[in-house]
Amino acid sequence: MFKFLFYVLLMLAVNIHLVFAQDLSSEVKAQAPIILKALNSNSTLKDKIKSDCIIAVLFNPASQISEQEKKSIISAIEENSNIKVHGKKVKALEIPMTPELNLEKKVIINKINAFWLASQLQPFMNTIRESAKYNQVITISADDQLVNEALVTMGTQKTTTGYRLIVNMQEAQNINIDLNKNLLSEAIIIP
Repeated sequence: MFKFLFYVLLMLAVNIHLVFAQDLSSEVKAQAPIILKALNSNSTLKDKIKSDCIIAVLFNPASQISEQEKKSIISAIEENSNIKVHGKKVKALEIPMTPELNLEKKVIINKINAFWLASQLQPFMNTIRESAKYNQVITISADDQLVNEALVTMGTQKTTTGYRLIVNMQEAQNINIDLNKNLLSEAIIIP
């Protein structure tokens, strides 16, 4: 009886994780085109992109949820390869956040234009924000709470008609990026 109960609990745990991963993947898939198109409205970014628009997907390697979200983000970026940012192809670069990581060095070497944050990065938020500000790297997250708390610049919010872009103007000013007025007129703005 104990073996049977253990087996049932194990199967439930695996299925819950699979359902969560599938839901997360479909959410990111819906959010990615909105975010990628919004990057075209950043005139600061236009001058910084060299050959490709590099989006660094930051994740916590100690968290299975963060790892899964990273995979979903990279997959969504690759599935939207038809969307160009200021005429340049978008490439995803995964960066595992660890205490010994030199994020500044990664930004410079890889010519990173944006950080897309997976979940479970709270211990690294100061490092991420400082690097974003110093290098004028736009920060993105599918977690609208991070946008509302002015920890990232841009994200999405689920509405009755789908996803809508949200922009935190305080964080945009903090990293000194210039967003076009058409984007701001269509987005949900957090002052």
